[in-house]
Amino acid sequence: MHAFSESENALSQFLIDEIFLTLGLSPTGWTRKLTGPIFSLPTRRLTQIALEFDARIETMGIQAAFEWVLPFFAKGYHAIGTEHLPTEGPLLVIANHPGTMDSILISSILPRNDLKIIAGYSPFTQRLTHLPNHLIYATSGTHARAAVVRAAIHHLTYGGTILLFPSGQLEPDPASLLGASESIETWSRSVELLLRAVPATHLVTAIVSHVLLPQFLQHPLAQYRRNPKDQQRVAEFFQTIYQMLFPKRFRPTPHLTFSEPVCAAILQQQAGKKLTPTILTQVQRLLESHLANHLHVSSAR
Repeated sequence: MHAFSESENALSQFLIDEIFLTLGLSPTGWTRKLTGPIFSLPTRRLTQIALEFDARIETMGIQAAFEWVLPFFAKGYHAIGTEHLPTEGPLLVIANHPGTMDSILISSILPRNDLKIIAGYSPFTQRLTHLPNHLIYATSGTHARAAVVRAAIHHLTYGGTILLFPSGQLEPDPASLLGASESIETWSRSVELLLRAVPATHLVTAIVSHVLLPQFLQHPLAQYRRNPKDQQRVAEFFQTIYQMLFPKRFRPTPHLTFSEPVCAAILQQQAGKKLTPTILTQVQRLLESHLANHLHVSSAR
């Protein structure tokens, strides 16, 4: 049996703390002390997968590493538009954010190893060795946000790939929850800032759905939380826990649609000063197309 190191144990304990915070409970209270050991097996398993994934980034590249890790959480996927993805040059991919799986799925498909993902700060990912080299941590505060934009512009200027979730927070899964279209209208203007700063950038939009299995949205502990986003977070946590306890079970088949790439310079010529509204309109159209196409796929299965 694999002997857990001190650092591995710390990662596992951090995940257990996150579970209790997501449930709205104290990570240091008596409930944590009594029930925390229940989550030890799945969090240790998840930690082992994360460390192996991190090691594979160095030996295989970021795309192949994500390809390796995806089957732990998904039973295949349905994707449209992959043939249009640019293999070189500055690329900005913007996507909705219904759960952690969206970043895994998109990153496993993008034919790029120059990927940087703009993500919320996490002590868990920060403790890994190689993944942080592919992350730009988005933290609160005006100066911090400006630093994120500068880092992304620098990466695009040198021909790299940026994956950005413009909502900046968890969004409804379009396949199972209401509000996906409304959430798009709140997307950050940072997309426009990046495109105007690096006009050679190609913009690709991605819409992801079917990342949550319905039974976990109905889980009693998910229903215990009143806020829909909190319910969604709990559902995602328990889906992952069950995946660790029962490998190859409880895996959704996510659906993904990529738009055709459009050069920022051309988009600016067409949209003028209304670049952000134009982008959001295109995203809404892609969402409608995604739901129509993947509804057909789901019905045909």
